[in-house]
Amino acid sequence: DGSIDVVFLGGVGFSRAHARHGAIPLVMRDIDTRFTSVVVVRSGDPARSLRDLRGRSFTFGNRDSTSGHFMARYFLGIEGVEPERFFSRIEYSASHDSTLNAVADGKIDAGAMSGIFAYAAVGPGGARAKDLRMLWETSPYPDYVWAARRELPAGLRQRLMDAFLDLDFSTPASKLALEREMADGFLPAEPEDFRLVAEVLRRADRL
Repeated sequence: DGSIDVVFLGGVGFSRAHARHGAIPLVMRDIDTRFTSVVVVRSGDPARSLRDLRGRSFTFGNRDSTSGHFMARYFLGIEGVEPERFFSRIEYSASHDSTLNAVADGKIDAGAMSGIFAYAAVGPGGARAKDLRMLWETSPYPDYVWAARRELPAGLRQRLMDAFLDLDFSTPASKLALEREMADGFLPAEPEDFRLVAEVLRRADRL
């Protein structure tokens, strides 16, 4: 709506901003091209596949989360899992942390979240490595992008893009910026990168 010039958005947020206000994508981190959603269970849970979760309780993340809800739901559907019929109970948490805590504390049997978040928390050395394990992971999809409002001058948009694209590990400042973004570099972004996310939202009448 013009109140913000440049913003870092998840796939759902960008798809809506692009459809409703013509937001223009600028750049993505290299890691943003290969996000996944992961389903976690407690480490001692007997489940070894999605099928083993039939009739049990399940939580998505925030209702508007790209990785914690919409894309997790989409890929579950590809596996033939219709959540409202497959699970005994469906909940939505406030965040990935909330999902982890709910599963670890036994309040829910399994939960969906960002793969990057899950690997950090449940992988080797993670804070929840002893409590939880990953049961299932989706195929990769794009998530997160730096975007600009449509009215921002093209020349300024290009300078912003160039500043991101010029970041590498050759200088201390650039190296620090990339490390804090958990990235090896930035790539140009296009609306087409989020075609699948937009289609998932359109099918759910949430675009």
